[in-house]
Amino acid sequence: MYRHIETYSHYNRIGVMVELETIDDITGRTSEFKTLARDLALHIAACDPEGIAPVTDPNVSAHWAGLTGSTGHCEVLLNQSFVKDSNRTVGQIVQSVENRLSARIRVIRFVRYAVDDD
Repeated sequence: MYRHIETYSHYNRIGVMVELETIDDITGRTSEFKTLARDLALHIAACDPEGIAPVTDPNVSAHWAGLTGSTGHCEVLLNQSFVKDSNRTVGQIVQSVENRLSARIRVIRFVRYAVDDD
């Protein structure tokens, strides 16, 4: 497995680190993979997702429902409309790159920092 960490800073006010995983370093060094990593970091900075993917464990979902309101819906990364193409979700963008590269790509984790406007 090959892991890649991409960083993005938006005017020194928002910072993002996102970790991706793919099958090997050959795939990880392609321009398509690098572009995807950069686009995901930019998207996270702009859209501030609450997680990566929907939680499938019913016990965890109930917990998240309590944290996110009565509907239990939280804005997770893979379900968000992609900031550069609102007709597709982030998950569809990742799937599209996976198909072109014939390699699985996973978002392992991300962190987003923002400077308060006090």
